[in-house]
Amino acid sequence: MQKILKWKGSIKAYQASFKNLNLEKPKKCVCGCVKFHKWGKYERYVIEAKTEHIVAIQRICCVKCGITYSYLPSFCVSKWSIAWS
Repeated sequence: MQKILKWKGSIKAYQASFKNLNLEKPKKCVCGCVKFHKWGKYERYVIEAKTEHIVAIQRICCVKCGITYSYLPSFCVSKWSIAWS
């Protein structure tokens, strides 16, 4: 599952502050559990004004059922996708 991390800064600012991000964990998982732990990260390409960036996406995992949540920065979500949510 993806959670949208509302990011108002630049992509470079996100990259610089990735290790210190204060991520709000979900209140509870779909299974009802309220405990999560960090579950690694993955990289994603972002194109902005003909410039490519590689950004890290943080993942967390429910300790009970193992569902993984990814914190996708808002600049990675297309405006078209937001219109449909």
